[in-house]
Amino acid sequence: MNLHILKSEIFSGPHHRFTSRQLLLLGTLLDFSDVTIRKTASKFVQDLLRKLPEYEIDGDGNKLVIGDGMTLCGDRDWANAVVEFAKKVHAADGEFEEATLRVLEELAKPCRERTADLIEWLH
Repeated sequence: MNLHILKSEIFSGPHHRFTSRQLLLLGTLLDFSDVTIRKTASKFVQDLLRKLPEYEIDGDGNKLVIGDGMTLCGDRDWANAVVEFAKKVHAADGEFEEATLRVLEELAKPCRERTADLIEWLH
């Protein structure tokens, strides 16, 4: 499975969410014991976790979140697929938690500095 193809599929919008979710679930069947593949997949997981919720701007200039606004990209099935893939990539003891906390620390920085907008706070 080429992660670059999967990445372009995932970041191409909500219309491709079902297909990319299925590809992520297929990715959980892969073997990530090779260091190079694990490193590439780990970077991919971090990109997935950093992806801000999608939104639209209404006539008044307000940002309206697409989806539920609480789960990753506003879709519970999508969020579950990302978590399952991330758990497979980071299968060693404590590695999943460490990778997740690394991304959370980065995402929390604008909130601590009070420069985050509504979308960043929700994320």
